[in-house]
Amino acid sequence: MKPLARNEQITVEQVRGETLVYDLRNRKAHCLNAAVSAVWRACDGQTSIQGIAEHVRRELDRPLDEAFVETALAELSRAGLLETGPEEAGRVRSHLTRRQVSAGAAILLPLIATIAVPKPAAAASGAAPNPGGVPL
Repeated sequence: MKPLARNEQITVEQVRGETLVYDLRNRKAHCLNAAVSAVWRACDGQTSIQGIAEHVRRELDRPLDEAFVETALAELSRAGLLETGPEEAGRVRSHLTRRQVSAGAAILLPLIATIAVPKPAAAASGAAPNPGGVPL
């Protein structure tokens, strides 16, 4: 598998070591931690999982292996940030072993935080609930 990062209908911004990705197609915003961001940037459709792991190890100067990359790829696939087809995404492992976590990978566990972004008209409506009538 040589994953390819999606680059259509997205906006990308680097902020304090994390990557913010706004998906225009699905109206979702994703925050990729440094490790997942490094994996995503290495997904050029030409590089194998082993090659991505080596790239991320060099970039982050951390002992990360292919299982880590596979977990990050599974998260990226679920977030819709890869061009891989569903049959390929289904083959990606989505877990780390306890040994890998206890060996210090917990600091860099693959992590993507996702939020749904309202349509501009809904966001501007001012119809947000205000429990208790507390002035904002």
